[in-house]
Amino acid sequence: MNWLVDNPIGNMVGPHFLVFYGSAIVMTLVVCAWWVRSGDRSADRPLMELPKSVAGKSPPGRSRRSCWRRPSCGGPDGRAS
Repeated sequence: MNWLVDNPIGNMVGPHFLVFYGSAIVMTLVVCAWWVRSGDRSADRPLMELPKSVAGKSPPGRSRRSCWRRPSCGGPDGRAS
């Protein structure tokens, strides 16, 4: 059980201790960032296309032509005539 008390890491003095653990933290962050990025394969895939039944439809309550400027649809101020 002497190795628990008398070991090189446990016997480090101030600056050496901080450099060792600082480098261990940096290495852990680098490895984790690499691991997360290497696991994400979605960037290599092409974008999915919308189905034809959804791509041509307009939102509910609107016609295909925008009624933004027509007063009968409410116009820019939102009031219906």
